[in-house]
Amino acid sequence: ITSYRLLQEDYTSELLQLLNLNDIERKVFVELTSMTNEAYSKLIRGKEDKFQGCLEFFAVSEEARGKKVGKQLFNELIS
Repeated sequence: ITSYRLLQEDYTSELLQLLNLNDIERKVFVELTSMTNEAYSKLIRGKEDKFQGCLEFFAVSEEARGKKVGKQLFNELIS
């Protein structure tokens, strides 16, 4: 499902930015990507069949801010 969802998004500008990185920036990008992949692998080791994904970004709308909506959602996630 994740792979299919990626096909629906337009990442043209991001891909162009990656293609335009200089050697140092490219090296840093590759190192960070490798470290991230290694961390995820360690986190789900032994749980690959149950792993469904991870939360990478969490935000609430401007209208919901200050009303503890985000806190309630985050607490629900943790529980």
